[in-house]
Amino acid sequence: MSPPDERLIEATFRWMGPGMPATDYDRACDVEGYLGLLDIGAGQGLVLGDEPGSTAWQSFGTSGDREEVTGGILIRWVYANSEADVMAAVDHLPASMWVDDGLEFSVGREPLYLLDAACDASCLDDDDHLTIYLPSGRYTLATADFEFEVHTRLLLHRLVWMSGGTDSDIP
Repeated sequence: MSPPDERLIEATFRWMGPGMPATDYDRACDVEGYLGLLDIGAGQGLVLGDEPGSTAWQSFGTSGDREEVTGGILIRWVYANSEADVMAAVDHLPASMWVDDGLEFSVGREPLYLLDAACDASCLDDDDHLTIYLPSGRYTLATADFEFEVHTRLLLHRLVWMSGGTDSDIP
């Protein structure tokens, strides 16, 4: 489907086939690796590359005198026996597992919505999305591919507010 505003979209991948107009879905499919950023209007979209899977959000942080979200972790379930195993793995993740992605993600306003790139805004009417609340600002991104014991593997993405929090606030 072409964009309604007839803007030119550039992408290598073509879901609808060679020679067809590119779509935002095609742009998302062009992302290589675990994370990528796409310009979306005046803002940005964060693309989770690799295989789709169950994803959860865990916020963290304090700032100043009051409790305020200064970041969080996108928890992507690669395999595990239960939610309890997933949370146990997150609790045991060594700080040395995080690898800086070299990306900075800009958040303009909240909430943010995580949805499958093949969906459009109509997915926000049902349970096919995750709502994330992050204060506006710039966030650094780091990824951890973590296998915990033999039965749990997670792909985690940490977003940390660049101008807030301290190292003690960051899991």
